[in-house]
Amino acid sequence: MVCTSKVVSTEQREDYEAWLTEGKTLIDAVLKDKDCQAGLSVPAGRRPLPEGRFSWVHFPAAGGETKPIVKGLKKLHRPESSDDASRTESLEHVRHSGAPNCETVAVVFQRQDDMERWTHSNRRAEWLKRGERFNGGDPEGALKARANVIDLDDGSLGGWLPATATGDSQHAPVVPSWKVYVAVVLAQYPIYELNMLLFMPGLEAAGDSTAWFMGLTQPARGAVVQSWSSAMAVFITLPLAQKLLRWYGFMGAKGIEGGGTALGAALTAGTAAASVGGFWLMKPHIDAIVVAISS
Repeated sequence: MVCTSKVVSTEQREDYEAWLTEGKTLIDAVLKDKDCQAGLSVPAGRRPLPEGRFSWVHFPAAGGETKPIVKGLKKLHRPESSDDASRTESLEHVRHSGAPNCETVAVVFQRQDDMERWTHSNRRAEWLKRGERFNGGDPEGALKARANVIDLDDGSLGGWLPATATGDSQHAPVVPSWKVYVAVVLAQYPIYELNMLLFMPGLEAAGDSTAWFMGLTQPARGAVVQSWSSAMAVFITLPLAQKLLRWYGFMGAKGIEGGGTALGAALTAGTAAASVGGFWLMKPHIDAIVVAISS
C-alpha cells in the first residue's frame, strides 16, 4: 500500500512525522484487534506483533526538506497504562535519487488478509482524513492511497500444492510432508495407469502412424512420455487432488488443526482404493480399445 501527498513544508515537517508515527501505531493496533477477534492473541498491547508482520518505509519527496535523513529507530514515550507502556516505533526514511515530487509511504504486509483488514478499517480512513492537512491547500494534491498485491513464491508451485507458511507460523502452519506425498501419489497414479494400459500399448499398436515415436531411442521416448505426464499432472490431476483433499479436510487448515483429520484420512484412503479398483474394472475395456487401434 502506498500513500502520497504534496511536498511537506519545513513548518509542517514535525507534524507530518507525528502523523506518520500515528499511522504505524494504528496498523499495529488494527492487526492486534484482528488477532484478538480470531482468538489468536491476548488483548492488544499485551504482546507485540510477530517480527516482520508488516514493514513501513517513508520516501521523502525530491526537493523537500534538506536536513539529514535519519534511519532506524525513533523512541516515543507514552504514559504507561494497564495495556500500553513505553515502546519503540520504527520509522525508516530512505532518500533516493529517483524520488518523485511527493511524500511517499510504503507499507508492506506479509499477509493479504492483514492488508485487507487495514485497508477496510475505519481507523485507516480517519487517519487518511487527518492527513489531508498536508496537501498545501491544493484540491488536486489531496492525499491518495492505493493497495497493491505482489505475488510471492509460497512453495505451492502455482497453487496445486499446499502453500508454506508466511509471516507468523503460528497463524499459518505448514502442511506435513507426508500429506503432500499422499496428494502427489493420488494425482500421479491415474497418469501411470493410463500410460501403462492405454497410451504406450496404443502407440505401439497403431503401427505406421506412430512409427516416429517407436523409432525414438529409449531416453527420447521417456522424455516425450514425461512431457505429457507432467502436463496432465500440473493442469489436471494435481489441482483436482489438492481441491479434493482440502474438501475432505485431509490437508489445509482444517486438517492441520484437528477438525476432521480422521475423517479426511478415511475419505482419502477410500479415494485411493476406488482409483485402484476403477482401473482394475476398466482394464478389459481399455484392452479392447488397444485391440481396436491395432486392427
